This record gives sequence, structure tokens and C-alpha cells, in this order.
Amino acid sequence: MKIRRTNWDKYKHGLVWKISDVFREHELDYIKERIPRSKIRVPEGQAPTAFRAAELPLIKDSFEPILTWLYPQLVEEMEEEGVPMWGEKHRPPLTNPVLDISLQGTAQGIDYKIHSDVPEKHLSFLVYIHPIRQEPTYFHAFKKGLEHKFKEEDTNPYEAVPWEVNTGCVFLANDLSLHSYANTVYNTDRYVVLGNLLNGV
Repeated sequence: MKIRRTNWDKYKHGLVWKISDVFREHELDYIKERIPRSKIRVPEGQAPTAFRAAELPLIKDSFEPILTWLYPQLVEEMEEEGVPMWGEKHRPPLTNPVLDISLQGTAQGIDYKIHSDVPEKHLSFLVYIHPIRQEPTYFHAFKKGLEHKFKEEDTNPYEAVPWEVNTGCVFLANDLSLHSYANTVYNTDRYVVLGNLLNGV
């Protein structure tokens, strides 16, 4: 896996790292084999959000130690750059790291509102999987009152790691980590691997 920090304005977006060549060929095959063959249908009355399409125990075993090793290095870089993280009163230190990771599917027509990850998510890890062309995850410049609005309501330009299979991003949740995702452009379902480093019980 290659990792490189984006050149986005840290005072608007915090720090976000682009990752590429994330999974080895056999890992990527393992993930793609778990993509459902049927089209995603959001049940009536259910909130329009991504759904957990498949558990990925092989990927969890491989990437839990990698992301656990990476986390303190990213924390140190955040501190050196003066980018605030959630305070300790909001989030206890990561003492027993556990990776929650799965294949996530987003149905056509979903436009998920702008949000920042909760403090319990110490590290967020996102990798684009399928198809070849889709909408990326969008990162929004911090602005008070922007959270829980649609990306179309954001009057400022947003940033994104362009969609490319086996590419994505890593970031640490903080006040500036506003992001959104959507599937409103292409006539396909959208699949990503989403992982969060949490404190185990």
C-alpha cells in the first residue's frame, strides 16, 4: 500500500492521505467475489445510506496490524501540523485497537448528507472497489452549519481523491473532516471497503 498526504488546505479539511495499490491481487479478487449479484434496493422506510454488503475477515486479519501501526504516525503528523483532533474528553486514547471493516454498497440515487465521523472512529480507511467509474467520497471545507446538509448545498468547492479501483483515503476524525458520498451520476451500484479503527472492549 502506498500512502501520500493530499495537498488540500489543512485549515479547511484537516489532513487526508491518499492511498493507492492498497490490496494485493488475491485480496482484491476475494473482495470482488463478495459483491452481490443483485441490484441494491433500499427497503421502503429505511434511511437512504450505504449498507454492509459483506464481512471481510481475511482483510481484517491483514490490515488490522497495518492500520494499528500507521495510526500513531498519523497522529504525530496531525500534531506537528497543528491540526486539532477530537479532545480526550470526547475520545479515550486508543489502547485496544480493533478494526471494523466491511464491503459497503450504495444504491443508485442515494445522496448522503455531509457529516464528520464520530469520535469513536479513531481512523477511517476507505478504498474504492467497484465499478471502474463511480462518484468518489467528497471532502468539504469546514463551515459552521454545513453538517447534515446535502453536498449540493455547499457553495464552496470540495475536494476528492478521484475514483479509481484499489485507491482511496485515510483520515482521522476531527471537526474539519466533513465529507459526503453519493451515487447519483452513474447507472451502477457503488462499492467500497470501509474500515474504522476502534477501541475494543
